This record gives sequence, C-alpha cells and structure tokens, in this order.
Amino acid sequence: MSDRQHLDWIIHEKADTPAEYSILRNEITLYFNNSLPYISLSTKAQLIVYSYQVKEEENP
Repeated sequence: MSDRQHLDWIIHEKADTPAEYSILRNEITLYFNNSLPYISLSTKAQLIVYSYQVKEEENP
C-alpha cells in the first residue's frame, strides 16, 4: 500500500460521511504541502495526521 493509499484509507476510516472525507482529505493535503503552519482541525483530523506520521517512522 502506497503512502497515498494509506492516507486515503486512514481518512476513510475516520470520516463519518463522504462530505467529511472530502473536507479532511483537503485539509490534510494542505497540511502535508506545508500550507498550514499547525493543525487547528478536529481531533479526528489530528488522529489522521498522527497515524500517518507513525507509519512514516515505522517505514522510513
């Protein structure tokens, strides 16, 4: 599973609705493009980023 696929899977698992998935996907994309200096999103989105970062550390 690629990083992008993994990120999509995490967001899909955390999002409750298709609309929320779309919002989270856009916000996380901005975050990883360094367009957001910090995460001011929901706890759910923070969990997504944390999960992704943990995966990055496990699989450098």
